[in-house]
Amino acid sequence: MLVKDVMKRSVITTDPETNIKEAAKMLADNHIGSLVVVKNNKVIGIITEKDILYCLAESGEGEIDSKKATFGG
Repeated sequence: MLVKDVMKRSVITTDPETNIKEAAKMLADNHIGSLVVVKNNKVIGIITEKDILYCLAESGEGEIDSKKATFGG
């Protein structure tokens, strides 16, 4: 099996203002494990399933809606 056989050509992106709950939904809806975070047409990072799990583990009740894709929210 080659990498090109499993890679997607269209990359799913999000912006840094996307909250973690929305990012998790995007991952689930698209059956993917990560999102590229883009600001002003420039890649500034990536958010993965593991990032979301850590964020959930560290968040208090009701905080998840305020956490952003860059975790700076």
